[in-house]
Amino acid sequence: MPSRTCRAITFALGLAVAASVHAGSPGDLFPSVSYDQVVQTPRIAPKATPALPVTTPPVTTPPTVKPPTPANPTEVKPDHTTPDTPTTTPPQPALDQAGAAHFWSPYSASLLVPLISNDLKSQFDQRWSDVLSSAKDDSKRVAAADLLAGAAGPDKVVDASLRRYILLNALSLAVQGRAPLTTRQNLANQFLPLIENDPTLPAAQAKADAIEALAMSAPSSAPASPKLLDLVTEAFSDLALAQVQVGFPSQAEESLKKARAWVIKIGKPSADRLAQLYGVQYWLARSQAAKLLAPKLKATLTDKPDDPSTNTQLATLHLSLFADLSSGAACAAKSDKAEFQAFGKLVASMDGGVEAVDPATPKGFASSLDICRVLMNLTPACTDTFDRFAIATYVDDRLEELLAKYKPTGDSRSLVQGMQTRAQAIMDANKPPLPLEIQQQLARDAAAAAASASDTTNTNPNNPNTNPQPRKFGGFGGFGRGGGRGGRG
Repeated sequence: MPSRTCRAITFALGLAVAASVHAGSPGDLFPSVSYDQVVQTPRIAPKATPALPVTTPPVTTPPTVKPPTPANPTEVKPDHTTPDTPTTTPPQPALDQAGAAHFWSPYSASLLVPLISNDLKSQFDQRWSDVLSSAKDDSKRVAAADLLAGAAGPDKVVDASLRRYILLNALSLAVQGRAPLTTRQNLANQFLPLIENDPTLPAAQAKADAIEALAMSAPSSAPASPKLLDLVTEAFSDLALAQVQVGFPSQAEESLKKARAWVIKIGKPSADRLAQLYGVQYWLARSQAAKLLAPKLKATLTDKPDDPSTNTQLATLHLSLFADLSSGAACAAKSDKAEFQAFGKLVASMDGGVEAVDPATPKGFASSLDICRVLMNLTPACTDTFDRFAIATYVDDRLEELLAKYKPTGDSRSLVQGMQTRAQAIMDANKPPLPLEIQQQLARDAAAAAASASDTTNTNPNNPNTNPQPRKFGGFGGFGRGGGRGGRG
């Protein structure tokens, strides 16, 4: 377990990288740097790639068109009431200050944390750069992979991030050098557990590459199992969502194509997995549309900085796609819609902006609820269903963390729970459209999970017959907020 100082430094690195990606004026929606510069992850590049389908995908795969927007954009009415100040102060636990200061940071702040710190990367380069540069053919790559693997034992490398970085390079060399299947499998089995719970974009990229390498290396006599194929599909779906939320829709499209290609190989994928693909497509379609619109919006804002309509559009996209409250508030203050103006005024009234809001304090807790309330109030003013869904999803995630991390009691807890109910209602009213057969299967799966949970004869957590709860994405089976990454990861 890394020390508090190490965690603080690592998170600070994430904030620094995120700032470099979205640096500029509020008119800048997408990064100006390349994807490789942002991820900085050794890539596992198999020699061959699976044949991606070129025909129209079956009906069970997500459409490539943007989901329609309902005619009535105000399914959930805004709450203009001002509740009483919570009478019960939330607990004030000892917090990692790096995290507390960034409770409301954008997705990029938690997604763009490097796999390894600069100091450890320097140590790695000093020890291994000559070995890596000399691995120019398959035999030397395999030999280098063996050297790295031998040096990555837990008794030899104390720091977990350095160990996984060594194993990632070893696996990359083993795959590129066509090492024996058992060698590649062994390296992957050592590497993947070290990265399984890491919600960052570099980790998602490395995980997807590693699992894909395993699936592709399976011999024809023993093809990849449906479980492994499902893991590959999930990994590339998660990667695509992370890429969208950082601002790389082109890379996200390629990842989603891979996810579709692998899910077709499963034969009978679960409804939850298919719903996840539809959910990621919902995010991707909006990101692609925003990418096309971004140059026009920036040009208009350059000529007319106070143009109300342009500022409304930019505020909406900053909030829905990237959870960038600071940039969103700067544009919302100049919006032509009162709901957006209210959000801009709220953030402007906060000393230090949203970055200084610390929910561990009574004032910060109350400010956090104010932010959630005003964000939900502006969703009816959004003309696109995705924007309403995504903003409510982010709010729901923040409320969930307020409950889990700060453990409010009494009136405070009831207030948070009531706001979460409202956020989930907005999400349900604007969730991605699903084919009827997937909706029905999700309902059956949920009923089966509920029945299993209530079965008193099968409550042993070690019982292999216990049905796990289906994974949830954004409060709706299969849809993504990114593993609870809303600003924190």
